[in-house]
Amino acid sequence: MRNDTSRSPWRHRRAIGAALLGAATAAAVLVGVAVVPSLASAPSARHGSPTPILQEHKAAGYGEVLTDSAGYTLYVLSTESSGKLHCTSGACLKAWPPLLVAKNAKVTGGAGVRGKISHVVRGAKWQVTYNGWPVYTFVGDSHPGQANGENIHAFGGVWDLVHAAATTNAATPVKKAAGSGPGATPVLQERKVASYGEVLTDSAGYTLYVLSTESSGKLHCTSVTCLKLWPALEVAKNTKVTGGTGVKGKISHVVRGAKWQVTYNGWPVYTFIKDSHPGQAYGGGIHAFGGVWYAVRASATSNAATPIKKAASSGTTTTTAPSGGYGY
Repeated sequence: MRNDTSRSPWRHRRAIGAALLGAATAAAVLVGVAVVPSLASAPSARHGSPTPILQEHKAAGYGEVLTDSAGYTLYVLSTESSGKLHCTSGACLKAWPPLLVAKNAKVTGGAGVRGKISHVVRGAKWQVTYNGWPVYTFVGDSHPGQANGENIHAFGGVWDLVHAAATTNAATPVKKAAGSGPGATPVLQERKVASYGEVLTDSAGYTLYVLSTESSGKLHCTSVTCLKLWPALEVAKNTKVTGGTGVKGKISHVVRGAKWQVTYNGWPVYTFIKDSHPGQAYGGGIHAFGGVWYAVRASATSNAATPIKKAASSGTTTTTAPSGGYGY
């Protein structure tokens, strides 16, 4: 579906105050097929076991992949095969938390983990490596066993899953989904959001929105301020964008600069900076930038049915967002 690669800012974007602008700029860079959300906790929060263990786990469509001790899928960045770190920006580290341990910690492998486990130094800690590759989790994986980060083009390279059984550097990245192909993970998904029912989300579970003036596909959110607050869901040109279960509408695109912006039933779709976690929908019903922003109905098959103009069962058109004015 969050730089210098083929993936665009799907997440983290604008707040008109200076502090929020800084945060948005730092977190904004997502390119290719998914979104980069912010991470509320430290990267090591999932990995606090006193005896870190790498495990083998079967991921649907990918076979046996490497996970952390909590079962969260691990990834490598294509430019880091030598062990030299390229994921160093704040935005990259929020989207792809490195698997960190205290210095001198002994990291072991469970059954099926056959590669060489070592480390590279990252600040005051060690980052775990596997067959020489530094390994990371992905903020878009909200549960063990998910693999939403596979084949994402972002932060200078491509992110791939890790073969748990690999014993060489070259064999470590999972280059394609078993029985399918690169990028097989659906980009657009259906997710139940409180008061809205089943809405359309990006691959990381972040709610997507449309602007009321863009039903024809003509772009009106074109200013820097609009795009910082409502990052366009962009992909590299010629990227095939797919939909998961429950996503019934027509997925296409409009051209936005050097990239494609994803459309749904003809509507260009966006994320919203105030949605800091998957499943939130703080952008619904907001009047800004010449129109009204609506969440998207995942099951819609027509242009007219695509915007959710009321929250389900409540009759409201807005969700109270966290404090902090937008300053439109």
